[in-house]
Amino acid sequence: MFANRRMLFILMFMLLVLAGCGGEKSPVVQVRMEDFRFSPSHWKAEAGSQVTVRVDNHGAIEHEWMILKRNYQAVAPIDESDRQQAYWQTRLDRNQHGEFTFVAPDEPGEYQVICSIPGHLELGMAGTLIVTPATGEAVAGR
Repeated sequence: MFANRRMLFILMFMLLVLAGCGGEKSPVVQVRMEDFRFSPSHWKAEAGSQVTVRVDNHGAIEHEWMILKRNYQAVAPIDESDRQQAYWQTRLDRNQHGEFTFVAPDEPGEYQVICSIPGHLELGMAGTLIVTPATGEAVAGR
């Protein structure tokens, strides 16, 4: 009798452990930086979700991937007031690669993404992060 209870306890414990291992993976956004553009230029993320971004700088110089706060549009030339509107950013030297994690904004909408290094926005280094309403499902970048 005790052997059956013990076996039942072990099986229940194993099921709980296995259930904990099946967590949802965060969506992965791929960003390729070149001179002077992002590829792709549009990405999607679910509101409030944890997002993994893989950034590859294939350019000959340093570049940045800066998400600006909602309803803010930077206009070249970039100044300090624009940089203060950053929601999240990373900067990579030429031929550098990185993987970072951030939490997507809670408010759905379109967020401008720029390279704020002087002259880069003027040359077209901009894109859009589209934040979709939270549904509980991971939404990968496009």
